[in-house]
Amino acid sequence: MKNMEWDKFSEGASVGFDNFIDVAKGEKDLPTAMQDIKDHFTEDEN
Repeated sequence: MKNMEWDKFSEGASVGFDNFIDVAKGEKDLPTAMQDIKDHFTEDEN
């Protein structure tokens, strides 16, 4: 159980990091990136 939670966390962290890189490059604005990260976590739960 603990390992699955870690996998989900590390995958989410990776998605978050990728989104913030896009923001830094000017390819996304911050609200869009935050929504993408939120969507990533909420779609896993359904």
